[in-house]
Amino acid sequence: MPVVEERAERASRNHHLPALVFDFGGPVLLTPFELVEELGPAAAAYQLLHGRGPMAPADHPDVDWADLMAGRITERTYWDHRAAEWGELGGGGESIREMIAHLFEPARPGLLRAGALQLMHDARVAGHRIGVLTNDLHAFHTDEWIAQMHVLDEVDVLVDGSIEGYLKPHPRLYEVMAERLDVATPTCSSWTTSRSTSRVRRRWASDAWRSTRGTPRRRTPSCGRCSAWPTRPPRCRPQTGARPSATSASVAAMNSPTTGLLVVDVQNDVMGSSVNRDQVIANIGSLVDRARERGVPVVWVRHHAERELQLGTPGWEIVPELTPADGEPIVDKAFSDSFAQTDLEDVLKAAGIGGLVLCGAQTDACVRNTFYGGLYRGYPMTLVADAHTTEDMQQWGVGYTPEQSIAVLNAQAAFTVLPDVRGAVTTTAEAFGG
Repeated sequence: MPVVEERAERASRNHHLPALVFDFGGPVLLTPFELVEELGPAAAAYQLLHGRGPMAPADHPDVDWADLMAGRITERTYWDHRAAEWGELGGGGESIREMIAHLFEPARPGLLRAGALQLMHDARVAGHRIGVLTNDLHAFHTDEWIAQMHVLDEVDVLVDGSIEGYLKPHPRLYEVMAERLDVATPTCSSWTTSRSTSRVRRRWASDAWRSTRGTPRRRTPSCGRCSAWPTRPPRCRPQTGARPSATSASVAAMNSPTTGLLVVDVQNDVMGSSVNRDQVIANIGSLVDRARERGVPVVWVRHHAERELQLGTPGWEIVPELTPADGEPIVDKAFSDSFAQTDLEDVLKAAGIGGLVLCGAQTDACVRNTFYGGLYRGYPMTLVADAHTTEDMQQWGVGYTPEQSIAVLNAQAAFTVLPDVRGAVTTTAEAFGG
């Protein structure tokens, strides 16, 4: 009996846990490194992936994979590199999605591991809840392909990092899973891949989620998108139809007296290397002026760190084009989430602020994490699409341009829905009534 099936059979006899969480890629879904073996040596994908990743022999290691395992590059960067190589080999395109479609379509039962499916079945019969955790389900696969993966119809909770704005192993992604399963982390077990895709190891959630801070808050299990909740959703996918905008009902509160403007990290050393610096600063200035004119509270956030942005240095100061007015609070932070270990929530409470319009820098760090940090704490968040920016980090192995980062966050923010709040996107011209 193969190792995966043998371990699944053994684990299925363990019925004392209320929930079982699966990583989707690897433990449930075959990996690209395995699928290329079906294609044969003549295929471009076979030439690209055969003997790569965890399948690479010791005497011919996959350098990119080693960098991924060491945390020097992201999983997305690894597959960006493979997709570019695939195009050069005549694979038919240069996007990750095209390459993944070539390997995984059509959807078919042979893509799934029998042992994992049996374990899911046994867990369901035993009365356990089932969660599936994935990084890139909706980023890499079409809605049609996902609809044909009927195993997803049998799970209680599906958490996709490409929708939530966090990628594994970010602890917040695991907290989201625990919250939607409505369990404390030590009361469920997680199946996840080890460094070798030929085997799967079972580990306790309390170990897998050791970075989380205590037991997650308990919420009504709901993804906000699936109408079948709180019973069981068919799956969690972005809604089709019109893109949410500043005119949607979810952001009607943006013009209410309880909405505030949050300006994040518009500091000299942060903005100095950011794209479209002058235009973004001008847009933020317009937002600040309009907020003040209409009685909307303005809150400023400044970042500091030991090596960069040291307190009191010129680079730490807010840019000269933007000046906090007397009485406007300034919150100093040391983490990318403006809510983390700061008094921001106390400041918002004192000002009677119940929702936030967000702008500033950097898009793929403090703006993104503050956006989702606000939502997770129950604040409706509206991102100003043309009033946030970031620097070019491709020299550090990031596989996307600043413009792509900005566009992706704008798209994700518009579709982010939680049980009681949702995200939305507006523009400088539309914010606070224009």
